[in-house]
Amino acid sequence: MATRYRWLRLNTDLKFSIVQKRLLDVKFSEISDDWFSESNNEPEKSIHYYWRTAITALYLDKNNDQVFQSVPTLSVVEFSLFEYKNFIYIRIKNPPRSVSMLANALERILGFGVWFENINMLANGRAALLRNLPDARLVSVKATNVKLTESVMGRIEAVSKELIPDDLLVELSMYPNLIDFCSYEVLIEGVKGQVSFYRNGQIKVGDNISGVVLSIVESML
Repeated sequence: MATRYRWLRLNTDLKFSIVQKRLLDVKFSEISDDWFSESNNEPEKSIHYYWRTAITALYLDKNNDQVFQSVPTLSVVEFSLFEYKNFIYIRIKNPPRSVSMLANALERILGFGVWFENINMLANGRAALLRNLPDARLVSVKATNVKLTESVMGRIEAVSKELIPDDLLVELSMYPNLIDFCSYEVLIEGVKGQVSFYRNGQIKVGDNISGVVLSIVESML
């Protein structure tokens, strides 16, 4: 199994302990539109953010007419808060397409002046991974709008069961640098796994190596 992660830097003058306390003080009630709860799963605690939403269901009535009905439900996103080099970071696990609901809730709870910065791990964490894991092999890469010559633009996809020279990414980094995706096979203490970096800043990590990989890529924050 593999898990996707996304990182945000939380820019605020509040201390880490205050941020954490304010979030966890927003608890469930029957009239709450959203709330937070802490998970005690080891080895690392995480926070779940819940908000009320609705889905639209379609069914046929007895006259075979289409009827739309709104069904209330809950949405949830799991994340971790941690402090590194005097900054507060949010690591979102399996992030949804949009994290606007979470961001809006944090701004509402933490107060005016809070803003978020998306951390792109393709631009940062990939270098740390290669520097700290000599057994990381590039096995897949996709790039679009790559400037191959002065007048030719193209799309490139490369996949290998063995090894793609990492120099290929250097060649593709000519302006404009639009690498969409690259995937590495890594070997950590005899355990093999895969790490994928995406242009939007997310990464996908095999659960069997996630602890070591997250520690390495977050060293570039």
